[in-house]
Amino acid sequence: MIYEFKAYQFRIYGVVGELKGKRCYRGTACDPKKKKDKADPQKLQKAADEYVRIING
Repeated sequence: MIYEFKAYQFRIYGVVGELKGKRCYRGTACDPKKKKDKADPQKLQKAADEYVRIING
């Protein structure tokens, strides 16, 4: 599942996972020019793809 952190018009997309036994948030994509309330489906897919790339090495 992709989560987002947002502040004003900047969003960071990523996933919650585990790293060395600790739960953590891994940001994998950002949208610095966010103007709408809805998330951009392409940015969400990019975040998911990047997470898969990181996990699979």
